[in-house]
Amino acid sequence: SLHKALDAVRAGIAAPAPAHITTPGKIEQLYSHFLRPVFLIFDQFEELYVFGDASERATFVEELKSILEAELPCTILLSVREEYLGRLYPLEKEIPSLFNFRMRVERMDAAHVTEVLSESFRQFNIGVEPPAPERFGEIIENVSQGRSGIELPYLQVYLDRLYREDHAGSYPGGTDLPEGQWPPLTFSKAEIADFGTITDVLDNFLREQRDALRGALLAKFPKAKVPENAVDQLLDAFVSAEGTKRPISVLREQGLVVVAERQRALFPPVSAEVLTYCIERLEQARLLRSGETSLELAHDTLALAIEKQRSAEQRQLAEVRRRIETGYREHADSLQSGNPYYFDKGQLARIEPFLPK
Repeated sequence: SLHKALDAVRAGIAAPAPAHITTPGKIEQLYSHFLRPVFLIFDQFEELYVFGDASERATFVEELKSILEAELPCTILLSVREEYLGRLYPLEKEIPSLFNFRMRVERMDAAHVTEVLSESFRQFNIGVEPPAPERFGEIIENVSQGRSGIELPYLQVYLDRLYREDHAGSYPGGTDLPEGQWPPLTFSKAEIADFGTITDVLDNFLREQRDALRGALLAKFPKAKVPENAVDQLLDAFVSAEGTKRPISVLREQGLVVVAERQRALFPPVSAEVLTYCIERLEQARLLRSGETSLELAHDTLALAIEKQRSAEQRQLAEVRRRIETGYREHADSLQSGNPYYFDKGQLARIEPFLPK
């Protein structure tokens, strides 16, 4: 992905360098052309450790070291969830300056969130039933649920659903306004109370989408053999055992979504037509976000909600899968030590009953 991003910008340069150019060479070429520093931003960096293997991590470390050693006008930003910070300490051995410049992104306090709400509502022509500070306080309480600080992704999902519900009730026939103009809406005390907490919002939204998709599948493919739990298994495929988003590698061929072979077993045993239909419905519902070669959940908050709604069997399978993935990572990382790690008989015996699934 690093080379793909660099090459996409290099393609617009009049005299591109040879194809075998190194990463530092590509960065130097971009700087020489634009005369501006290059920023490389790796978001969700924990995925290199959750889903990547030892060889991929080793390759990436060598790339970073080559960029730093070249002393280029280039800034590298790694964005990582705090609970995965410990996984970066092996990287610090290779790059001692890794933690010299770091910033913890704090949750917003109520005063800052009130300012965000006030300015956002003004921008999108939304009013609140007076007194406004009380309504803002009720929204903040619904999102924070008594915790200190506000998770901005939660606030975003909550406001998106609240806006859509209020808009549908206020304008059942829709609106015909030019792009960029927003119809007037008002959030009342009763509406905010009835809407519930962020947990209610996510749970209800997910259940609505599951039920709607199940019904649509029966209507669209009445003769197809679609497992009863197909929708649950489909959503579950996009969530790791740790409750984080799992990106899925896909291709789109002749109008069909084709999942990479290594991840196909995560999905229900349905035809490509049924799978494509389900994925497109979830994209329309804004549950999934698609890239050129990947699909993932639109928000981390949705991953947590799906993890919470997992059945007892799904939780067992997710835990066993997590054990296998963790064991395999430890095995791969230990191969260079001369004392490779393997599962013992007891571990294998606990995994064996789940292998058919």
